[in-house]
Amino acid sequence: MGFFEKIFGKKDVVEVTSEIPEKIEIDFSETAAWFESEISGFLAKVDTEAQRFVRQMTTISEKLNENLDMLERAESDDEIGHRMRNFAYDNKASFVNKVRAFNAKIIFSDAKDTLGFYDFFSMVANDINRLTGETARNIHLAKMLFAEDVKEITSGLNDMADVAQESLKVLIEYKDKSDMVTEIRDMLQEIESVSEMHENEKRSLVQKRKSIETLHGEKKKADKILKGLETGEEASRSKQILEQKEVLDTDISKIRSDIFHAFSPLAKVLKKYERFSTGLTQDDEKILAIYIESPVKAIVLDKGFKTLSRIIENTEMLIDSGKIDLKDKQKQKVLSRLDKLKDTSVLGREVTEYNRLHGQLINIETMLDSMDVNKEIETARQKLKDIEDEIGSVGQDVSRIEKERDVTNKSVSLKITELETVLSKMLDKDVSVRAV
Repeated sequence: MGFFEKIFGKKDVVEVTSEIPEKIEIDFSETAAWFESEISGFLAKVDTEAQRFVRQMTTISEKLNENLDMLERAESDDEIGHRMRNFAYDNKASFVNKVRAFNAKIIFSDAKDTLGFYDFFSMVANDINRLTGETARNIHLAKMLFAEDVKEITSGLNDMADVAQESLKVLIEYKDKSDMVTEIRDMLQEIESVSEMHENEKRSLVQKRKSIETLHGEKKKADKILKGLETGEEASRSKQILEQKEVLDTDISKIRSDIFHAFSPLAKVLKKYERFSTGLTQDDEKILAIYIESPVKAIVLDKGFKTLSRIIENTEMLIDSGKIDLKDKQKQKVLSRLDKLKDTSVLGREVTEYNRLHGQLINIETMLDSMDVNKEIETARQKLKDIEDEIGSVGQDVSRIEKERDVTNKSVSLKITELETVLSKMLDKDVSVRAV
C-alpha cells in the first residue's frame, strides 16, 4: 500500500460508462419523412432565431425605401456653382438608383427555408460592404446639397449591416448542423434517384426476359414449320431437281473451262489482230471482240465457225508476215493452237453439248422458280433467322441491364452506408437504413 493510501485510505475506482446511442432501424422509403420529423425541432429553433433578424431587416428595408423616395424627390435652393449643382443632382440620382437596386434584391421570401438564413444574411452583409465602396463618390458629391437625406439612407444601410452581422454571430452556432441537414437531404434525393433507376432496370429486365420466353416459343413454331416444309413431298422433289441442277452446273462449268483453256494462249494475239481486223466484215469484228472477251459466248454466236476460220487464216498470215511479232517459242505455241482450232469438230460438239445442257438448266431453273415450296422454305428460314437474331439482341440487352443493375446495387449500398454514417453522427443515434 502506498504512502498516501495509508493516510487517506484506498480511493474507490469509479467506472465511467458511455451512454449507448439509441438504435434505429428504418426502411429507406420512410427515411426522408422520419428525418424531417427528427430535425423539425432544430429547424424551428433556427427559424425562431432567424425570423427575429428578418423582422428587423424588413423594417429597415421598408424605411430605406421611404427615405429613397424622399431623396429622389428632394430639391435644394442652396447657392453653389452651376457645375457643382449638376454634380450633386447627378450623383444623388446615381446613389438612389444603386441603393434602390440593392434593396430590391433583398427578397426575404428567399430566406424562408431555415437552411438558407445564414447564407442570406451573409449575402446582405457582403452586398452592403460592396455598395459602400461603389457609392462613396456619389455620397460625397450628393451631400453638397442633400446631406441630411443622404445621411438617413447611409444610417439605414449601417443599421442593416449591423443586423446582418449580429445574425451571423447567432446563426453560426447552427451552421455546421444546417450544412449536415442539406447534405443528408441531397443524399436522400440522390439515393431516391438511383433507386428509381434501379426499379426501372428491374422492370425492364422482367420485360426483356418475358420477351425472350415469347421469342423462344415463336422460334419453336417457326422451326417446326420450316422442318415440315423441308421434309414434305414437294420439298423432296425440289431437292432432286436441285441435285440435277448441280450436275448440270458442273458439266457446263467443265465445257466452259475446256473452251477457255483452248483459247487462253491466243488472248494476246487476238488483241493484236484486232488492230488490223484484216479480211473481216463488220459483223466479224463484233464476234472477234466477243472471242477476246468470252470465247464461250463467241462459239455459240459464230454459226459454223465461219468468223473463227477467217480469224485463224488472217492471224496466221499476219504472224508469217511479221506484222504480229512474236518470240519463237510463243510463235510456235500460237501457230500450233491455231492449227488445232482449224478442226472445228471438237468445238462443234462442245457447242452442241453446251446448248443442250444450257437448255436443260433453263428448264430446271424455270421449274424451281415455279415451285412455291422453295419460296415458302426461304421465307420460313428468314423468319427463323430473324427470330434468332432478335433473341440474340434481347439477350445482349439482358446481359447489359444485369451488369448495370450490379453497378446500381453497389452504388445504392455504398450511398446508404454513407447516409447511415451521417445520420448517426448528426442525430447521435445508431441508424440502420434498409434498402427496399
